[in-house]
Amino acid sequence: MEMIKGSIPAKPYPVEELRLDALRQTNLLDSEASERFDAITRLAAKCFNVPICLISLVDVNRQWFLSKCGLNASETHRDDAFCAHAIHEETMLVVEDTLENPLFRHNRLVTGAPHIRFYTGVVLRGKNNLPLGTLCIIDTKPRTMSEEDKAMLVDFTKLASQEINVPQTLSDDRMRKQLQSSRDPLTNALFSSAFFKEVETKISSAKESFKQYIVQMHIANIDYVTTAFGSVTADEMVLEVIARLRNCAADIGMYSIGKLSNDRFSVYLQSPLESDDNLTAERLKTCLENPINTSSVSLSPTLTLCVYHLSDTTQSLEEVSKMSRAYLDSFSNEDGVVSRVLCAKQNEEIQKRFVLLGEINNAISRDKLHLLYQPKLTAQGLALEGMEVLLRWYHPTLGAISPLLIIELAEEARLLNKLERWVFDKALHQAAVWRARGINVPNISINVSGKTLLSMGFHSFILERLTHYDLPANILDIEIVESSIFEDIVSAISVMKNLKETGITFSLDDFGTGHSCLSYLKNLPVKFLKIDKSFVDNIVDEQEAATVCSGIISLAKAMNIQTVAEGIEDATQSIILKSMRCDMFQGYHYAKPLSAEQLAEKYLTPAL
Repeated sequence: MEMIKGSIPAKPYPVEELRLDALRQTNLLDSEASERFDAITRLAAKCFNVPICLISLVDVNRQWFLSKCGLNASETHRDDAFCAHAIHEETMLVVEDTLENPLFRHNRLVTGAPHIRFYTGVVLRGKNNLPLGTLCIIDTKPRTMSEEDKAMLVDFTKLASQEINVPQTLSDDRMRKQLQSSRDPLTNALFSSAFFKEVETKISSAKESFKQYIVQMHIANIDYVTTAFGSVTADEMVLEVIARLRNCAADIGMYSIGKLSNDRFSVYLQSPLESDDNLTAERLKTCLENPINTSSVSLSPTLTLCVYHLSDTTQSLEEVSKMSRAYLDSFSNEDGVVSRVLCAKQNEEIQKRFVLLGEINNAISRDKLHLLYQPKLTAQGLALEGMEVLLRWYHPTLGAISPLLIIELAEEARLLNKLERWVFDKALHQAAVWRARGINVPNISINVSGKTLLSMGFHSFILERLTHYDLPANILDIEIVESSIFEDIVSAISVMKNLKETGITFSLDDFGTGHSCLSYLKNLPVKFLKIDKSFVDNIVDEQEAATVCSGIISLAKAMNIQTVAEGIEDATQSIILKSMRCDMFQGYHYAKPLSAEQLAEKYLTPAL
């Protein structure tokens, strides 16, 4: 049977826990570079005329290089480590030609960089004579070791051992440095600043024949696992996820892993130039999606990954990280493992969003937004019955910003309450201007979210603005989207009833698309029910849409509520709705949103 190609992991050391404890007690893992050790590897490399000499410490799932001469990598996975095999030897492991050795001929460090053909490692020992790692020499071509060479390498190893097993005073100093480490103690991933610094170095030295990626991963269910099963299980899950990520990254090419926050990690990857972005994303997904068996429970990981091809190496890594996070957040509610490529178009949209997010507060404060008004006409006679206030933002460089995006930005910036109060103030001010000109002002409908409706002081704000502009309360209609009040429907009904007593009316917007709970509808103090555009669009061609519209209108009639059909775009729709006895029409077929001046000129008449 043919051997499976790939690295053959070494067996765990017989007393692995004791060995790892001895390794930890040196306080050398992830310590800063030291000339005491670097002098030894430089001298050994020169004496043996080899391109690479290392002092390697074999950790739980990696070998970390305490000192390295001729190699850029700071660590490799333990499954690939020759030194993980060497620590089982009494003194040393000699591999004169890796391609002739069945244990190593398919090793990733043989078939890939640094293309090891010769290896000799002498065991370094610590407390209780337990193996910590090796001092090893490596060549990219086969060679032999004479007995004299072996004895000399043992002597070099003794020097390294003496430096490792130092007096307690130096050990205390190492402990202080360890506390200032730039790595996460759980996963050994670099913290963000150290990660960005290391990646910048790798980017600057990357060959043109390699493609470079930045991958950001969000462990979306970490809070759930911590709450449901405890922090130990959560740590076990994170460790397994990162171990899988390391293995997959190592298979793809050179990599670094960073920790951005408790639930977010980033990976820098180098892969062959012909690599396909989508295949790389799929490969990462495949290696992460199997269930995770912790000591207490089996878990299915919920992970989202953003794969970004770093084609422009001058980009700020922090900006790339910020863009990746924003893209991840756009699909972070999906189940299982989801891995997607951040393409140029999406990148452009995210950049646009960042610009607008930074300017939304200034746009509200400095009146850079404006309002339009869309007429609501009676079905019989097409007389102006009211108008809906619509929010608009025309950005000087990005053009027209959709109202939906404006609301999303305001919510993200925690400015929705401020934005909606701005809209109320501007609309009521305009109503006061019209009335001062002797114009009859019909009912003005203004949209408000459930959060703002229930926010502290909103009731008094509305009444104060009406008083300030000397407007009657019955001039104002507040439009509520049914889904936005459903979470606290009892409080919403209370606030609405209190405002209704002043003369303010309410419209229930987008009816039929949300919860549409009839038991609550009968208690909601609404005067108008707005039939959503999605039903009106299909009323001609789809019997189901026509049935829904007819049912809504009949229901409203039975409850003494007036109906408004939104988004009417042709005469056929209006004819059908009129036959169903809909009360009011709103849509482009009758009038597009108008400026205050256009509305006054076309629809508003002076009072007699």
